[in-house]
Amino acid sequence: MQIVNSDKEKSITKLLVLIITVLSVKNVLFFNSAILSYQQTINIVVIGIIAVCYCHQIVFNRQINRVFLFLLLLMIAFVLCLEILIFPQNNPYIIDLLPRMIIYGILPFSLFMSLKSYEYLDDYLYIGGVIIVIAGSIVGVMQFLYQDVSGEYSMSYGTSLSYGTLCVLNRALYKRKLSSILLSIIGILLIVVLGSRGPLLSVITIFVLYIVLKSDSIIKKIITIVITTFVCLIAMSHIMHIALAINTIIERWGFHSRTLLLIINGMYTDDSGRSIVYGNVIKLINEHPMIGIGIEGLKGNGYNGWSAHNLYLQLLLEFGYIVGIIAIVSLVILWLHGIFACNNKSLKLCNVIMFSQFVPRTFFGAGLYENPWFWLLLAGCICSFRTGVSYLYNEKQFRRSR
Repeated sequence: MQIVNSDKEKSITKLLVLIITVLSVKNVLFFNSAILSYQQTINIVVIGIIAVCYCHQIVFNRQINRVFLFLLLLMIAFVLCLEILIFPQNNPYIIDLLPRMIIYGILPFSLFMSLKSYEYLDDYLYIGGVIIVIAGSIVGVMQFLYQDVSGEYSMSYGTSLSYGTLCVLNRALYKRKLSSILLSIIGILLIVVLGSRGPLLSVITIFVLYIVLKSDSIIKKIITIVITTFVCLIAMSHIMHIALAINTIIERWGFHSRTLLLIINGMYTDDSGRSIVYGNVIKLINEHPMIGIGIEGLKGNGYNGWSAHNLYLQLLLEFGYIVGIIAIVSLVILWLHGIFACNNKSLKLCNVIMFSQFVPRTFFGAGLYENPWFWLLLAGCICSFRTGVSYLYNEKQFRRSR
């Protein structure tokens, strides 16, 4: 049985949360700013500074599992080499993708996988969430003071703020502290007023998962789901009236919520042209059923500015039916195990947060390889298998000792 060094675990957890918090705060504070056009450069510089500050403490003290990191990099290198050989037209775009994939994906994933204990995750995620919601509140106040820019919305603001809101909402649901409840309400209101529609799906998801996970028996879970569904149906039947009431209130303060206006006008389910994109993507999948068109294949084939806007379609498009279906099934199994079968409570709650955050991207969003929440969810669900093995080992040792 491994001896866990709490100081090392704390420093890795702190670094992991710090990276995601800094990126989220930056996206929140630069609300629709021209500075966001340089966000990739800013992100690389910021993460570089953080990594250098922690380099001696993390790497040279062997806090990262070097063997695992080597195997991970070897596997990624092998996949990329295959992609380069099979799809040479995609090479410039893969090279462009790599820095973002390393910064947003491999680095957080490696740090998470290096954790042996998850006892600090709860507190650090909550602290990071508080910082993000406060940053979002500052932007909300600025929008109120300068009402000439009200009515704008930002997808990056809503997405990043939703992560912070989920972190504090998770604490509010399980510990019911007044401060976390107030911060959750503030975060949700800011998402409705200044964010896009997708983050609201994240908030709904974490509520549903809380209800399902909180019930002890299968019967209670079923009853809870039925009651929740009934309440949601009633709320949905009056959603336009609720949205109109909220919109009337916030307009008095100079705000104009795009999300509320879409609901009032009956356009909340409008897919913003995604159905056309899905149709074209499915056509491409059927044209390349066996091996797909490769990573960044849309750009490599001249579809610049295009995206599958759906995780499942993206995997089928880039890797073909066989590898794509295997990848999708594997991810679903990992997610189910990480959320419903994980033996470590802190890790399970972290997986719930990351899954809730990633849900909009799964069905409607763009980008996979540079999405930090996808990589953190992947790492957390893989770690849930490791905690399961550890749990069974400890149980076996306990029975033997008796």
